[in-house]
Amino acid sequence: MTDPQNLSFGSDAAGYDAGRLDYPPALYDRLAAAGLVPGARIFEIGAGTGIATARMLAARPARLTAVEPDPRMAGFLAQRLGADPALEVTVGAFEETALEAGAYDLGTAATAFHWCDAARAAAQAHAALRPGGRLVLFWNVYRPLEEYDAFGMAVAPFIAAAGDDREALRRSLPDIPGITAALEAAGFSAVTPGRIDWTIPLDPAQNRALYASMSNTRALPADRRATLLDAIERTAREAFPNPVERHFHTPFIDAHRP
Repeated sequence: MTDPQNLSFGSDAAGYDAGRLDYPPALYDRLAAAGLVPGARIFEIGAGTGIATARMLAARPARLTAVEPDPRMAGFLAQRLGADPALEVTVGAFEETALEAGAYDLGTAATAFHWCDAARAAAQAHAALRPGGRLVLFWNVYRPLEEYDAFGMAVAPFIAAAGDDREALRRSLPDIPGITAALEAAGFSAVTPGRIDWTIPLDPAQNRALYASMSNTRALPADRRATLLDAIERTAREAFPNPVERHFHTPFIDAHRP
């Protein structure tokens, strides 16, 4: 997880945290079915500022090992949730982190696994899980390349004018078939991809914060970034009902460790 695009988030961890949305309830239902239960041992790949971590800690696991490559993000996470005795924050790339073999009931990654070397990370996760353990990878996708909602379509010209890098955007989206293949090659069975579609109302400031948290926006020069975010907020305020109904989806992969 050493892609510079990934490590850009830590330059403003608080801003990133403020702009990111939680995951839909159906995703946490799947995690509960996969082993997110009181007393479980869990590892999280690329925990970031702890948006999903907080929800998983609420299930009262015995231990949640949160692995985060960016020390700035890890510091924010530790400050936010470090009072919970179940939480262990580890700084480093997941592929290079020493985890106890066969010790974990559940592994997760919230909008993070696509930054990993898929083959190495899959092998590492397989080794860390106990037989019968599960690995659930999931992503919130706010800007699918070919499936913009109405608001996404309205602001797409502003994003293009700002010089948004489409190839960088593609790198920030999960390659579900490729990751599925890597998990199967590492020895996982019953590797099941799926998708949760969901809708949430966002006011103009929340839309601005969401786009401000995206890696492509954060990579823009300050003047172009401000112009883009002003246009996004203005569009939400003037051209849509307040709040704006946004349509997103959460792809996931649920894999079993035989």
